[in-house]
Amino acid sequence: MAARRKEDLLYGVTDKTSAEQALQEASSGYQASQAVQNAQNQLEQYMQSKPGEYTSGYQQKIDGLLDQILNREGFSYDFSTDPMYKTYKNQYVHQGKLAMQDSMAGAAALTGGYGSSFAMAAGSQAYQGYLNQLNDKIPELYQMALDRYDSEGKGMHDALDQLMSVEKSAHDAYKDQVDSYYKGLDRYMDMADSAYKKDYGEYQDLLESLTDMRDYYASQDQQEFQRRQDELAHELAVKKFEESIRQWQAEQEAAAARQAESTRRWEIEQANAQQKWREQMALNRERLAYKKSLPKKKEKETKRPVFPSKDLTKKEKFDLYIGEMGSNHKKKSSLKKKDKAEVRRDFMMGGIGSIMR
Repeated sequence: MAARRKEDLLYGVTDKTSAEQALQEASSGYQASQAVQNAQNQLEQYMQSKPGEYTSGYQQKIDGLLDQILNREGFSYDFSTDPMYKTYKNQYVHQGKLAMQDSMAGAAALTGGYGSSFAMAAGSQAYQGYLNQLNDKIPELYQMALDRYDSEGKGMHDALDQLMSVEKSAHDAYKDQVDSYYKGLDRYMDMADSAYKKDYGEYQDLLESLTDMRDYYASQDQQEFQRRQDELAHELAVKKFEESIRQWQAEQEAAAARQAESTRRWEIEQANAQQKWREQMALNRERLAYKKSLPKKKEKETKRPVFPSKDLTKKEKFDLYIGEMGSNHKKKSSLKKKDKAEVRRDFMMGGIGSIMR
């Protein structure tokens, strides 16, 4: 992503909408910058200069010379076919003939000019002497031929060594050229890769920046919306609280009125109950005093009837309980224990008024 394009996208963001539009545009795909394109073009141009396959200019000669060396016949010598031998032969035969003629002429002079076997023998001996010298040349000619064969072989090997040295130099130069190419290729690839990584990293940074800006503006909008919602909720809560206070005050006033009326009625009931209590207590004291004034006589005790508690009212249970309290406690009570406990509980919790109702 080009730096100018990045700045254009970033500087154009002022709110959530523009941030989303810029992010959508940037997310459509990565586009290589001019620097990346230039680096890639340089790499492609350099790759076109790659050396071709190595072609030897000496291999054909090397192969031909090596074939000659490997297929060369072994040394053999035939003096009859040796030109040098033929040259020496012509010279020695010619000299042998001359020597033979000279010998025969000398022998003839000695014999008065007449041919004789002596002259023939002398001439033949002179001729044979030159032929013997020719034969003595054969070992020398053999060695010379062998030296020529060895020298020729050494020359072929030397020529092969020179060709192979030249070929090695040419191949080394080609290898140096290939090595230099690949070193340069590494440099251009590193340049292209670095340019791409830098540019793509800026592109990723742009996406991240636009995402952060979008999230920031979205958060700002959300906070503003939440603030407005909180204000509305606060206003509604205040209204509800004020209404609940008014309702509570009304309920408290109504409850206070009910409580005052209940208290007034309770006080009247308590006063009436206390009056009845005092009258009952006075009556019980009179009964007790009367019973104490009577003479004691032994009478057969009769079993007091036990009233079914479920048929008695609270007041009847209370009167019966009070009456038993004023009588002999050793007699069996007409009330059950749970009824006595109920009378005592009602009296302790509600007073006489709760029993007399």
